[in-house]
Amino acid sequence: MTRAPVPGAARTWIIGAGSVVYIRSNASVVPLNASATAIWLLCDGFRAIDDIVAEVAEFFGVDPDMVRTEVNSAVAGFTRMGLLLDTEHEPPATDALAARPTAAPVPAPPGFAVAPGMTRIGPFAGLGSAFVVDVEELALAAFIADRLEDLLLSRPAVESDHAVVVRRSDGPDGQRSWAAEIDGRGCGPGADDDGVLQELLTGLVFETVSNRPVTFHAAAVEHGGRAALLTGSWGAGKTTTMLSLLRAGFGYMADEVVVVDPATFVAQPWPSPISQTEEGWRSLGVEPSTPSGCEQYVGWHQPLAASALGFARLAGPAPLGAMVIVVHAPGEPTRLEALDPAYVVAALQPMLLVAAHAREEWCDDLVALARVVPGYRLTVDDLATVPGLIAEVLDRR
Repeated sequence: MTRAPVPGAARTWIIGAGSVVYIRSNASVVPLNASATAIWLLCDGFRAIDDIVAEVAEFFGVDPDMVRTEVNSAVAGFTRMGLLLDTEHEPPATDALAARPTAAPVPAPPGFAVAPGMTRIGPFAGLGSAFVVDVEELALAAFIADRLEDLLLSRPAVESDHAVVVRRSDGPDGQRSWAAEIDGRGCGPGADDDGVLQELLTGLVFETVSNRPVTFHAAAVEHGGRAALLTGSWGAGKTTTMLSLLRAGFGYMADEVVVVDPATFVAQPWPSPISQTEEGWRSLGVEPSTPSGCEQYVGWHQPLAASALGFARLAGPAPLGAMVIVVHAPGEPTRLEALDPAYVVAALQPMLLVAAHAREEWCDDLVALARVVPGYRLTVDDLATVPGLIAEVLDRR
């Protein structure tokens, strides 16, 4: 029995000692080590399982019986992911790259008419695009306008390219949520907590930008003319780690969004207010305050402008020198470990601020970035030791 790839189901990049496979059905990335990469590439619809076992064993110089279990497990996994078909004949001669799906551009509605009951704010401009925002509630419109201005967006005297609509709804339990559209197309997740409103708005900004650089949900700091990107899952300690670096003299570049030019690998500053829990701010000796009129919208995380912190200096553009994945691992010591580039791509791909239909295109830039800029896994037990570790890897560049 031979195994053939499902036509158009995936795209593969060879990177480092392994590879990354982009699965088009769910816009996700799977990292493969060297042996799994070899197995995946040999599943071409012409080789039987025994042939794959023999070639992998010969390539790595081991006994075939030692790799048979791994080959069977990998093939079963690829099949479960929808990447392989069972076939005893030649697979269809379909070029997977030519079959990649493309999304038709959505035209902006002519005139950008304001819907009944909506309040219009803007236009705003950022990274070469202008847009207006229509909001369902007057108080919420004022709050969103303040947040967009906090993100250093200007108010240009130009015609808008895009129309953004933000609608609010209150659930039966009193929880607020938002739904957003750009030019009539749904965009971004709904937010069920006031504290993530800024993240939603930041995502909306980048959805309106054409020919944009690679953008991540991440933080960034600068040291010695080099930038370090810091990212991780919610609650991993990304912002807390960044604040410890700022206290040690690192320059502040971003807390929520990191913008990287894929041609030059230069990170651009996006110095939005820094969000931290009230308890977290007080542990740093900072007393947070809620802006007047925003009490009902500001939630668990309290945003403060970097200028309000006595220990934060603003940094300019800087070439990216390290990509750091902050991992919440109680009990593990503080450690900065180098990662294989394939695993860096897999960790960063979910952090891309991009619509699902464009993730494959952006993976091209992400793979190029991971081939040049080293990635690391950071576990933190003692924050005081982190600045030295990050400075050391940046100084190597």
